[in-house]
Amino acid sequence: MTPSAAKAYHKIKITANIDDDMQVIKLLADAQTNPTDRQVYQMFDYWRTKHFGDRTENSIAQVVREMQNTFPDCIIEVQENPFCICIVTPIMRRAHGLPLSRDIVFVDSSGSCDQGGSCVTFFFGVTKVGGIPLAVLIHKFTTKDDYASAFKFLRKSLGNFAFYGQMEPSIFMTDDSKSERQALNVIFPNSTLFLCTFHVLQALWRWLCESKHGVIKFERQLYMQRFRKVMYSPNEIEAKVFMDELCNDKSTLFSKHMMTYRNRMLEWCTCYRNQFPTHGHNTNNIVEASIRVFKDIVLVTYKTTY
Repeated sequence: MTPSAAKAYHKIKITANIDDDMQVIKLLADAQTNPTDRQVYQMFDYWRTKHFGDRTENSIAQVVREMQNTFPDCIIEVQENPFCICIVTPIMRRAHGLPLSRDIVFVDSSGSCDQGGSCVTFFFGVTKVGGIPLAVLIHKFTTKDDYASAFKFLRKSLGNFAFYGQMEPSIFMTDDSKSERQALNVIFPNSTLFLCTFHVLQALWRWLCESKHGVIKFERQLYMQRFRKVMYSPNEIEAKVFMDELCNDKSTLFSKHMMTYRNRMLEWCTCYRNQFPTHGHNTNNIVEASIRVFKDIVLVTYKTTY
């Protein structure tokens, strides 16, 4: 509960059974009964510092180390320079012991998750009943070096049982975060990186809708349909034919933009994934859905606190 929510709840509680308006006014005006905003926030800061640290990295690291004793079955490792926290719960560790964890792993991050601006990165596997978490990383920045340090720390924390003992999965599915993908490529060099098709289509639609590119409104959907024919082509030959048509379009700007996509067809065109264990997944919606829950339930309630 945030300080403002706590103060509002306290007002309701002390006035709930009082019918006399004048008595309600007197109670609310009395700081001994109804603390001022400054008093509430002072009590909140004291409580937060005692239980969760004072927002400095050293203080947070100390609190996390204390949690290691509280949750002995969890892997909770702290790295101070650069700052990173690796969390692997018992169910996550169990998931690493299943064959599913060696095939395809979905990775996504959410930034500015606390008052210190920390980034939270989630690793998810997939089962017949949906996604299953594999690890959570908390780190300070979203640069390539920071991601690489966090991923390296994850490998070290997991040890030999990581990804069903394979140490790295066959596939990583991500959005088009350059720094994240570069770091994954460095730390997990034997894994294949695929792009989420949803994010690829979303990025193209935004490009088409930008007025500076001069795409007429009624042509936008036509371009999207043509691009989708490439993305979901049943074989590589057909995909290349459709892609050549897009790269030779009458619109110079559009054709140049398509050239950038052509150079990365292995990452987003689904026909190149037929020999990989994707289990029918071409998007990272599994981890996106979990991040949505994390933002809507955890951060909305606790961001002010943590």
